[in-house]
Amino acid sequence: HPKANDAIVGTHGRSIYIANVEHIQALGEEILNSDLHAFDVSKVRYSSRWGTSNIFRPEPSEPDISIPIFAKSDGKAKISVKSKDLVLKHWESDISKGINYLKYNGEIEEKYVREFEKQLNNSEKKKKEDEPIEVKKADNDRYYLKPGKYTVVIEAGGKSVEKSLEVTERRRR
Repeated sequence: HPKANDAIVGTHGRSIYIANVEHIQALGEEILNSDLHAFDVSKVRYSSRWGTSNIFRPEPSEPDISIPIFAKSDGKAKISVKSKDLVLKHWESDISKGINYLKYNGEIEEKYVREFEKQLNNSEKKKKEDEPIEVKKADNDRYYLKPGKYTVVIEAGGKSVEKSLEVTERRRR
């Protein structure tokens, strides 16, 4: 489908498959010749319910952030999520030659939480009369990103690329 960048396949067994092909369509000579390329990361809407569960959802809810990259060869990637110069989360992932979708659940490492909280409270956007921003531990013993703009750094095969990640405010009712 040209507007949605989806490939739609129907089978004789009454099944239908829909796959987004936006990143495949973007593969041009420049990307195919690069050792490492990162595609844009979709915006994520903040939820105060991240890390909580209830009787209808026994598993804690978490954001499902996909970081799409193209790698020219197999290997390991080091991924960091930063707020300004403060690293909030760092992990490694195996990658394969071609398009990869690295998963991130919005978690912040506990050792960086207090520094992140200070950064949020010293932000130019925060007004002095606003309540202090607290980064609280969720029910699943994890800390999560707050609304704002972050940088995702991917390192693989001696190359490094950066993309922005935006967590937007939840809609007001």
